[in-house]
Amino acid sequence: MPFFTLHRNYALQTTKGRSFNFVKGEPLYVTPECVPDAIAIGAVPEESVADVLGDESAPPVYLTPQEREAKLFAAFDLMIARDERGDFTASNVPHCKRLISIVGFEVYNTERDEAWQKYNQLKVESA
Repeated sequence: MPFFTLHRNYALQTTKGRSFNFVKGEPLYVTPECVPDAIAIGAVPEESVADVLGDESAPPVYLTPQEREAKLFAAFDLMIARDERGDFTASNVPHCKRLISIVGFEVYNTERDEAWQKYNQLKVESA
């Protein structure tokens, strides 16, 4: 599939352990993992190359503070219910790394502490 031509003679040495000797105007097969290297030096594909850069990551989803808090509260409920070792720190607050794996977004200690305090306060008030 990936045949490329170059407008000059050039020996392409890649960091992937491959080398290609381009002769001006002659098509040359380039292995798929080296296609970005060939394009970087100005080689032109003989056919259209679909998706050289790979899948672009989806744009990040931004949550409102209320949505973040709701997800944290749900994670707290889950962590209390499953009672796994390592879910809580020695000071009996949820471990941030475990929270991140549950909620799917970055949680810092200050945000966790504020949410944990509010969560416990709501539990006491509802009891």
